[in-house]
Amino acid sequence: MNGAVDVVVARLLSPVREGTAFVDLPDDHGGPTHFGITVDFLTEATGKACTADDVKNLTQTDAEGIYATWMMKRQFAALPTIPLMDAVTDYAVHSGPGPAVKALQRAAGVAVDGGLGPLTLAAVGKDDPLALACAVCAARANQWSRDFENDPSQRAFAAGWLARLADVLEGMSG
Repeated sequence: MNGAVDVVVARLLSPVREGTAFVDLPDDHGGPTHFGITVDFLTEATGKACTADDVKNLTQTDAEGIYATWMMKRQFAALPTIPLMDAVTDYAVHSGPGPAVKALQRAAGVAVDGGLGPLTLAAVGKDDPLALACAVCAARANQWSRDFENDPSQRAFAAGWLARLADVLEGMSG
């Protein structure tokens, strides 16, 4: 396994971010979630139809493997530094890979299509990865601002989301 992937997966599963509890909150658009993995995410990751019970029954080892495989498949592991990989992956886990990759593409000044392909990876390799990671985090905060305006029910999650973003940013320093 890629050591950087292991670091990012461990950060994702930290108590500040996804934690280990199964939750099913009425206002959470993701639905039933365990280790940050939703029914839709698990269905995508496994290639088979999954249920809330499948999510509830996940172990931490399952979650670690799912995240590591998903990161490799999505090419997030090809990003040049752990801070950039962490910023993009955490955004993708929280809001979907499309918005995360589009934020990265905007920051890198390449065509925005939501796919992390060779052109985006080449452009990212030429830029300052820390600056890109900060730009991805800023885009994420801006998206939340729009989300809170468009759907006030999501404001209940603001403190947790901001703590999560702060954890991503703090991870950039070391």
